[in-house]
Amino acid sequence: MAENLAYIPFIDDSSQEGIWVYDFNGTGISQAMDSKDYGIYGCLYNWKMAKAVCPEGWHLPSRAEWEKLIDYVRKCGYLNDDSQALKAASGWMGGAGGNGTDAFGFKSLPAGLRNPAGDFYYIGGRTEYWTSTQRDSTYYWAYDLVHTTKTIEIYSQMKNFGMSVRCVKNSSGN
Repeated sequence: MAENLAYIPFIDDSSQEGIWVYDFNGTGISQAMDSKDYGIYGCLYNWKMAKAVCPEGWHLPSRAEWEKLIDYVRKCGYLNDDSQALKAASGWMGGAGGNGTDAFGFKSLPAGLRNPAGDFYYIGGRTEYWTSTQRDSTYYWAYDLVHTTKTIEIYSQMKNFGMSVRCVKNSSGN
């Protein structure tokens, strides 16, 4: 996908908490979809929802699939600038210093994060993408793009954080 997932099957069902729109604290889907941040950045998902929200025929990428993308970007001449090549050409804090080149049409935007306490932070400066790959019973691998760095970092993140999702189209064998 060339943008962050913005699928909201619910936002007001506390028994299935795990989908958020940055800084939106209401309960209505239509109001969430009307927010400026939803239109720009899509939604933030906890890991459980990240695994469930990709449309039919698509899936949450594994760590190996992310590494394949990063290896490709590096082999195309962005060895120390892989993050820059995937970041959108505008929209990142720091202006030209934080923006990327969007050399591959990935258009990564700084959607921020949501911590387990319910705090939203770092919109404009950072985005993390879930993978389907588990590190242990509490943590899953995620890829991090930050306005102050030119390379993508991998982190293990607690599964109850809210982060961005990019889905990958299934191959004919999936």
